[in-house]
Amino acid sequence: MVFTPPQVSGLQASVDWFHIKITNAIERANTSEVEQNCAGGDAAACSQIVFDTNYYDPATGAIVAPGTPGAVTGAAAWRQGGGRVLNATTVNATSHNGAFYDERGMDFSLSQLVVLPDGSNLVARVLATWTGEQVFQSYAGGPTISILGQTGAANNFLNDNNPAARWTGNMSITWTKGGFSLTPNMRFVGGRLALLHRHDPGAEPDVVQLDPARRPGCIQSGRRRLPSSTAGRPCRSTMWAATSCSG
Repeated sequence: MVFTPPQVSGLQASVDWFHIKITNAIERANTSEVEQNCAGGDAAACSQIVFDTNYYDPATGAIVAPGTPGAVTGAAAWRQGGGRVLNATTVNATSHNGAFYDERGMDFSLSQLVVLPDGSNLVARVLATWTGEQVFQSYAGGPTISILGQTGAANNFLNDNNPAARWTGNMSITWTKGGFSLTPNMRFVGGRLALLHRHDPGAEPDVVQLDPARRPGCIQSGRRRLPSSTAGRPCRSTMWAATSCSG
């Protein structure tokens, strides 16, 4: 929805709701996931593992002679060994279809244009995004994980599966006169740092307890101050940009 009230010249506001849902998405190859799924009894995952030919005592993980009571081999040894039997020689993990991704939230925009007496223009703009839910499931039947509030990339292969802060925002003011413009810009990133957990629609993500004396961290990069990925609290960044145009 876009609002342009005639009572206030140059004012414009908008609100947009978004819902992104991806099913049967491509998930990158993950050897650890194949090993875990095979241990859980997934025959398809076990078929991607090459096992040695030894027989094992699942209680101790020791190699025993064939025919020993209770001895197991192959995928059975891997499943029953409970981590004590490491008989996999090759894990042929492959990319697959089956990932699930669901994100929903709202975008807000507010801008104001003012013409100054000297003929220059001043435009103030605020953009904000509220993310209400962001969940991910790497394979069908696997745990559904809330990644909302995480830091860093969750999956470099699926770049749309990157964690979002619950609140992000950007505020800028641009002054323009002739071919010259000056824009100070400030970006806000919400500061909650969540741990991965099984998704419960009625529960909030777990929150890391941070040292209250710790200052919000920012790193300096050229002229721009960027939020540090290690800071679990809000971090505001500021960037100044000046451009000159001819004609």
